Amino acid sequence: MESFLPVDPLSHFPIQNIPFGAGIFSDSTEPRCVSRIGDFIIDLKALEEKGVFSDISSKPLFSDPALNTFMAEPKNIWRLVRERIQSIFVSTNSTYKDDLALLEEVTKRISQFKSTIPVRINGYTDFVSCKNHMINMYTILGKNPADIVNENWARMPLGYHGKSSSIVVSGTPLIRPKGQSFNRELSQPVYGPTQKLDHEVELGVFLGGKPNKNGEPISISSAEENIFGYVILNDWSAREICLWEMNPFGLFTGKNFQTTISPWIITPFALEPFKAPFEPQDPIPVEYLQEPNHAGYDINFETFIKTESLSEPFKISRSNMCDLYWSPSQQLAHLTVSGANIEVGEIYGSGAIASKDNINGCACFMEINKGGRVPMTLPNGESRVWIEDGDEIIITASCQGNGFVVGFGEARGKVLPSI
Repeated sequence: MESFLPVDPLSHFPIQNIPFGAGIFSDSTEPRCVSRIGDFIIDLKALEEKGVFSDISSKPLFSDPALNTFMAEPKNIWRLVRERIQSIFVSTNSTYKDDLALLEEVTKRISQFKSTIPVRINGYTDFVSCKNHMINMYTILGKNPADIVNENWARMPLGYHGKSSSIVVSGTPLIRPKGQSFNRELSQPVYGPTQKLDHEVELGVFLGGKPNKNGEPISISSAEENIFGYVILNDWSAREICLWEMNPFGLFTGKNFQTTISPWIITPFALEPFKAPFEPQDPIPVEYLQEPNHAGYDINFETFIKTESLSEPFKISRSNMCDLYWSPSQQLAHLTVSGANIEVGEIYGSGAIASKDNINGCACFMEINKGGRVPMTLPNGESRVWIEDGDEIIITASCQGNGFVVGFGEARGKVLPSI
């Protein structure tokens, strides 16, 4: 399938993708729901006003400044809308192809557009679901990695509820957070800007469809009906604050200050050709977490750092979604096993994704620097132990198709000095 809109072969957004997002056009002040092919932004409200989706839904899907109304529809509606967008911009359809004025009413160039948060986010949960990451962190903290399979982590996808109001879209700067940590030299708590700022490479999962009622768990067999799509997620972390506060109740202010997501939500339909198996689980999970097809997608993540002295971003790690131990469906089944209800617009993070290569496949600086003991040397001779003011972290993700790429764009954020 090809579009009549020009698309660079390396673009993350060919017609095979059709992501969903929101943003503001240069001639407006109100965010609108959009899609994208190459460097063309598709105005979904404008298409809707032309009756393009009238046979799919009798009610407006894209009149709001965020995607929640559309996300609240069942999975079949998501599929039909995506296929309709493809049918309009496919190379064999001349309706918009041969009418430049009509085309300009529903599309604009990326240079005329600024992304906003695509969803009114109604909740945020972050999991820890990668065995490689757990092994690395156990080793760094002086624990025995062999104990992982004997603890609760290997029996269920553990997580914590984060702060949805501090989730920001790619490009938003991060002001270095302050907090309380324990100073070993002084043998007492201290307060100030974090000196151990870190990132974590994660996959974000947005929820939609018909929410479950309180008291009614979502079964693993139906979990995919509520998974609207995926984004890159950077779970910024202040490590010394985390270590001081995490016992006995878990993570809090060392995580809640900011989380960055990529602006384009990639649908399961676009990712379906890249379905790939996860490694078998041992021990076998409890029944409600057992899935006949334990799989994810062949999504490659790459992380870069751009310092103020570097001329180009420098790649510091590479991993894959299939490095996860727990799948998104298992995470959702466990999130609701207690009977907790979900809302349209909730998001959860996969947890840090690290590969078995603990040199080039690390999910965060703490893995790269072995807990602060091994500085990383950059091409210009600079060294980094933790992320410094002026540094920018850029995470990309993509799937390689036959002659095309289905990608996520990027989640980037530059660190500014503490206030």
